[in-house]
Amino acid sequence: IKGYQQHEIIGKHFSIFYTTEAIAAGKPQLALNTAQLEGRYDIEDWRVRKDGSLFWADVVLFPIYSSSGALRGYTKLTRDLTKRKLMEKELQENQLRHQQETTELRRRLMEGREAERLHMAQELHDGPIQDLYGLIFSIDAISARIRSQAALQR
Repeated sequence: IKGYQQHEIIGKHFSIFYTTEAIAAGKPQLALNTAQLEGRYDIEDWRVRKDGSLFWADVVLFPIYSSSGALRGYTKLTRDLTKRKLMEKELQENQLRHQQETTELRRRLMEGREAERLHMAQELHDGPIQDLYGLIFSIDAISARIRSQAALQR
């Protein structure tokens, strides 16, 4: 996973697999201390290959004790989960893009509905409503004439 031959890495401190930021933050020592105190240390984090490239690693670190109970060292299991990490990132990006697209579609739908309401109101105002007002004015005029003729006949 890390690109080293056995003879290149045995005897080197395991912090060689950590990023410079993680080393500066004291993460390698924290891992050793946690493994010793709790019996194991688990983490998913970025690790460094021999060529300097990064990979997302699932790391489990166990302390190894002698028969007398003295700490002899540690054993470490590392799995490369970079593909999974990239797929998770892609999924999150797709979910965000879907959410943004959905929000935009809702906004456009609301704008379309509002435009349709305005259009319908304008059509009602300019068409049947105007005709209805015309009819009301005509009825009022006829009613006034009838009242006026009735008043003259009395």
